[in-house]
Amino acid sequence: MKTIVFLFGLCLLLYAEAFSQEKTFDYYPENKSQDFASVAQKRREARKLFKHAQHLSDNGNYLSALEYYDAAIALQSDYTEAYFQRAHCYEQTRKLAKAMIDYNTVIRLNPNHAEAYYNLAHVHYRAEHYEQCIQFLQKLLTLPPTQTNTIYFKKYDLGSAQPGSGFSKISTLQSNQADIYNQLGLAFQHLARYPEAMNAFRKAIELNPREATFLSNRGMLFAEQKNYADAIKDFQQALEVDPNHSLAQYNLTVYGKFAWQSQESIQSLDKVIAHDNRFASAYTNRGYLKYGQGDYKGAIADYDSALLLDKKDANTYLNRGLAHYQLKHYTAAIQDFSKTLEIQPALAEAHSSRGNAYFALKNYIQALENYSMAIRFAPDNATYYYNRGLTRHYLQQQQEACMDLQKAIDLGLEQSRKAWEAYCSEAGAD
Repeated sequence: MKTIVFLFGLCLLLYAEAFSQEKTFDYYPENKSQDFASVAQKRREARKLFKHAQHLSDNGNYLSALEYYDAAIALQSDYTEAYFQRAHCYEQTRKLAKAMIDYNTVIRLNPNHAEAYYNLAHVHYRAEHYEQCIQFLQKLLTLPPTQTNTIYFKKYDLGSAQPGSGFSKISTLQSNQADIYNQLGLAFQHLARYPEAMNAFRKAIELNPREATFLSNRGMLFAEQKNYADAIKDFQQALEVDPNHSLAQYNLTVYGKFAWQSQESIQSLDKVIAHDNRFASAYTNRGYLKYGQGDYKGAIADYDSALLLDKKDANTYLNRGLAHYQLKHYTAAIQDFSKTLEIQPALAEAHSSRGNAYFALKNYIQALENYSMAIRFAPDNATYYYNRGLTRHYLQQQQEACMDLQKAIDLGLEQSRKAWEAYCSEAGAD
């Protein structure tokens, strides 16, 4: 125990020394640039600030690094690399609009700055600006081959808008065009421009047939178009290249040989999640399977995990709400359906489901409002009319209730006929 305390104290001492060294830097951002007598002196000071900012950034201290990059740029307004590195810090602190401005400044100062084009494309991808992402990736493919010897490609979770951490160095732009085509494929896919996405993935695979991720991404494009046979072939080929490729394993589980409603399928998803727990859709689909088996608590636990990874998935909120409803957690269900509608306001199923929860709580006024909204977005759904008819009956709106029940019958819901006979036949309804 004494040894542990000693080592901890030593670490604190070393940290304090390092911190004091950083703070003894002989220039601070609040100093004014006119304090320096000549342009040459300003550039020397800007270079010192830049090096210190790089040190801070390399150690993950992005906010402090930004101050030093700001000061360097204040001294040298055409400092291309300072803009580039400041943009990286903005990315790491999720200030995407500012990152875009700085990368565009880099391109203005150096129109052939390949790294800036690539990173700017990824910032737009993160911001879901897929058209702009495509524009900059296509420009990157046209740059002269002698303009760069090295490109710093960011580590992104392919198929996701979420960035990875840090940079990984990949040599020569021309030898890594496959990566660019792969990213083009993802952007085209988000825009449902499937022929262009397929062509981009094909080029990526032709240039690098031993990259499992390219095969898996093309497989997902096939699956999205319901071409499951070719999707499965790509997932299987990806696993031949890399047997531990988690995304390909997961996709093969979903679209391959396993039946959806089987325990075997759940066990396969268990393996995928145990190997790599970063896929929100793996938890979502396992939750769906558990729901189908009546394991509502297990489904909720999986939906909770999925939402920690992706807070914008309306379907996951909807499914979790349905599981809460089955457990008679009506207030929790209403909260989830409301969250669903914040993301997708026109989703009729969410309005109807929230109406069911309010009905179960005997809050018929709110139930009526939600069923009416569901009918607004899905006017041919017989069940919505039936539920609204029952709600109006409890609100003693008898004439309107009978009209809704009759509409449900007309749309083919025979269940509504019994309710109509019970509540409406004495009123002389046909």
